[in-house]
Amino acid sequence: VLIYLNKHAANYTKNRAEKYFDNAYLPLPDIIQENFPNLDIKTPDKLLFITIFYTIIFVILNKDFEIVNEQLFILLSTFSIRPFFCCLTILPACMPKQEGERSLYDTLCLSTHDLMFSGHTCLFIFMGKIINGYTGYIIGYILPIILIMSKVHYSIDVFVSMFVYNYIDLFMNHLSD
Repeated sequence: VLIYLNKHAANYTKNRAEKYFDNAYLPLPDIIQENFPNLDIKTPDKLLFITIFYTIIFVILNKDFEIVNEQLFILLSTFSIRPFFCCLTILPACMPKQEGERSLYDTLCLSTHDLMFSGHTCLFIFMGKIINGYTGYIIGYILPIILIMSKVHYSIDVFVSMFVYNYIDLFMNHLSD
């Protein structure tokens, strides 16, 4: 249901942006995008899949399923509110309009206007909190910068998702105390 809602919100925001904005694919200024090198648009997803694989191996080897359950609840809570944010805040895309026939990857993974807030970043933070330590911080808070550098998200999308995920995490921990 959450995947459907998030995909539906992505389509809704794309259609609204294309309908109401003359320049729906003219990106807004972004300090990180302007001052860091541009990366390939598929780089974040490649890193995400490598990180997913690494996290699965890490969990199996360490047999720490309790933190996975705790963080999975927080991730699902975050993803349950994301469609509302996407529909409320429609920004011009920071990636170019994809013309012509799209590959299966492009259809499933690349959307243009569901920017506020970044689901990719939430996944990186989720895995970073499971792994923990320096490696966890790199995964959760450094790898999301790749999303900005590849122009999949604006800086604000990434930083708002960090705030939302961590706020829900703190809130859930406060409730369990």
